[in-house]
Amino acid sequence: MEDSIRNFPKQFSLELVLENGDRLPKKKRFVLGGMGGSHLSASLYNTFRPEVSLLIHKNYGLPTLSEEDKKETLFIASSFSGETEETLSFAEEAMKQGLSLAVIAERGPLLSLAKQNGIPCIDIPDLPIEPRQASPVFLLALCLLLGDKALEEDLRKIGPTIDPEILREEGKVLAESLRGKTPLLYGSVENRTLLQNWKVKLNETAKSPCFFNVFPELNHNEMEGFGGDSADKFHFILFLDEADHSRTKKRMRIFENLFSARGFSFSKVEISGEARTEKILRVILLGEWMALFLAEKNGILNHDTPLIREFKEKLRE
Repeated sequence: MEDSIRNFPKQFSLELVLENGDRLPKKKRFVLGGMGGSHLSASLYNTFRPEVSLLIHKNYGLPTLSEEDKKETLFIASSFSGETEETLSFAEEAMKQGLSLAVIAERGPLLSLAKQNGIPCIDIPDLPIEPRQASPVFLLALCLLLGDKALEEDLRKIGPTIDPEILREEGKVLAESLRGKTPLLYGSVENRTLLQNWKVKLNETAKSPCFFNVFPELNHNEMEGFGGDSADKFHFILFLDEADHSRTKKRMRIFENLFSARGFSFSKVEISGEARTEKILRVILLGEWMALFLAEKNGILNHDTPLIREFKEKLRE
């Protein structure tokens, strides 16, 4: 697992090939169907390009769209394993309706389906990592499908320059603060993707329950739910971004003061860097280290997802 974290920057140097690219239509709307770690890249893309119409579909079949919108949309089936049943359902329904479809996968039936039917696809290189760690290469693949050369070049320029070792100790300190407590990740709406990314890492790598929410909405409901003797059960991690709205920053300060006075513990993650791309990639890497060290502190050496695998096996019965 440590090697995969250290090799994170190398993913940005991987060369990708778009097969059947001459069949890729130009569209202004996009829907990506993917589950688990296979849709994290789309969430990141939405963070970098909020002006682009990219909907993430995490279910069977297709989202409810008008017939006109369907014709104007490129449907992208994304699956690391290529065998995710929800994503296969998504791709098969798009084919059935004669809609524009593209595929991103490392292997499996989904990739075979694309190649056998001449569907535009990107065959992700075989990587010795978990799907949740493949966001960089999947993000590059998404840029290729969407024709976003500017973001692709930016990622390929900045990604390899980030040194994972710089964030290692900070990740270890964060992990120590979480021992015996359930992490609650709070940040701004603009950084929702980072909160979700950390939740996935904590769930799958550290085998820890984890929840997240965003300001200002949580101030109108969720914060009222912490009462009684719950202070020793949770640990808040606040994601602080210099680019956040001034009122959001004030909300975070007041929230921390109120709950610290009630005995709750806090850690803070500073989202800093010269460029938005660098800031986001640094926080993702920090989350990788934190989840790894929390797993080690809890005596968890298996970074696979055996419970998820067992669940899928029972679905096949």
